[in-house]
Amino acid sequence: MRRSVVFIAIFTLALALGGGTFVYMHYFAPGATFRDCPDCPQMVVVGGTAFLMGSPESEDGRDLDEGPQHTVTLQRFAAQTKQVTRDEFARFVTATNYAKPQTCATTDPAGWIGETRGAIWDGPGDRSLPVACVTWYDAQAYVHWLSQRTGRKYRLLSEAEWEYLQRNIKKPDNAMDNAFGVEDISGARPEWLADCHDRVVNGEYVDDYRGAPADGAAWETESCAERVIRGGYKYTWRDLRPASRDSDDPAQRYDDLGFRVARDLAF
Repeated sequence: MRRSVVFIAIFTLALALGGGTFVYMHYFAPGATFRDCPDCPQMVVVGGTAFLMGSPESEDGRDLDEGPQHTVTLQRFAAQTKQVTRDEFARFVTATNYAKPQTCATTDPAGWIGETRGAIWDGPGDRSLPVACVTWYDAQAYVHWLSQRTGRKYRLLSEAEWEYLQRNIKKPDNAMDNAFGVEDISGARPEWLADCHDRVVNGEYVDDYRGAPADGAAWETESCAERVIRGGYKYTWRDLRPASRDSDDPAQRYDDLGFRVARDLAF
C-alpha cells in the first residue's frame, strides 16, 4: 500500500515536470506489483518475451491439440498474483446486483457427482479462498466491471500468457508458484481462460494450434462452443504438464473451476 501511495505522489510530480512516461515505465518494470485501488486484485508485471508454445510430438502424455509447436511473442502484461477470491467476487456481485446461481456441478476425489442445488460460490467457508462455481461468462462480467471501476483494461489471461507463466515455475517439483510471483499457477483450481478452444480456420474445424496468433492474443471466433481451461490441483502428472489443455461449455459451473485476471499495460 505504501508503495502505491509513493508511486502516485511521484507520478503526479513527474507529470507536472513532463516525465510521467518515464516514471510509469519504471514503476511497471517486470516483477513490480501494484493495485489499481485498495481492494483491487494485486497484479505483477510480466515482461514481454518470446517462447515456444505447445508440446513436441515426442512428449509423453501429449494430446493432439497441443501442437503444432509454435513461437509466440508476448507483449508486456500484468497477471493477478492469486486467483480471484470469493471475497473479491462478492464485491462485484454486491456492486452490480449480479444474479447468483442456484446449482453447481460438484466433484469428489472419485470424480464428477453432478448438479447440486445450493453448491454455489457464496456458500459458507473461508472467503479468502479462490472463487469457484463461476461460468466463463461470470468471469467476463467480473473483468468488465473491474475495467469500468478502474478505467484500466482488465481481462482474462490468454492461453499463451498462462502457458508462459506455467513454464516459469520456481522449482521442477513445485507447480504452485512461478518465477514472477504468480501463485498457484498450476496448483490450485483450474482456470477459465479467454481463448476459444474449437474454431473454424479456412473452412476447416480445428482444435489445435494451426493458425494460432503469433502475438499471444486470445483466439476468438464468432461462435465458440467451448472455452479453454488450464491448470488444476488433483489431476495426474499428464494433466499438469505446461502444454496440457482442457475446455468446456462457457456456461458450465464446477466447484473446482475459477479464474484470475490480467491487465493490459499500455500507457
